[in-house]
Amino acid sequence: MASYKVGEFTFSDEATAKKAANELKAINYLMPQLKNAKDSDILKAYNQLVQRKMFSTVVGLSFLQQLQNNLISSSTINNKDILPLYSVGDIKPADNKDNEPVKKVPNRGAVTTSKTKSDLAKENKRLKAFNTFLVVICLTLLTAVIGMFYVSSTINSPTILNYEEELINKYVDWEQELEEKEMELLQRERALNK
Repeated sequence: MASYKVGEFTFSDEATAKKAANELKAINYLMPQLKNAKDSDILKAYNQLVQRKMFSTVVGLSFLQQLQNNLISSSTINNKDILPLYSVGDIKPADNKDNEPVKKVPNRGAVTTSKTKSDLAKENKRLKAFNTFLVVICLTLLTAVIGMFYVSSTINSPTILNYEEELINKYVDWEQELEEKEMELLQRERALNK
């Protein structure tokens, strides 16, 4: 029987080990952000993770347990504000289309669930497609914003911010041109009369 090591934990199921590895990546991403955060921010992050049931393996649940213990020991946090930690049994598994039973592996008193390989592959494809879609949308919006700034900085027509000033300047210029042409005409007329 193969075993898969993720962090400090060993898994007998490859799918669960992959899920645990993804959770470990998420934890490694969160740790630097939480390291220097205020206790209130850590509480918010913890409560969001618990509400969304973001972790479903012993790796993620042990991280949540550690966060919970740190919050309980904090003197600035009211223990009533700390959500209770969920169990893996509270997490609804995805539809099992391959008719394989959902595997439960006990680890440190917690029960973990895993998805089949095809479910993971489908979810991975869906998430990659969604990620690509979001990147395209973000790049499109960024291009539009940059384009708007470029157009607004290079355009000579008045905007709502400088409309009055532009109109006044335009009329002053017209008035000066008319006065100059009037003076020219008067000089020509005088020259013709002489």
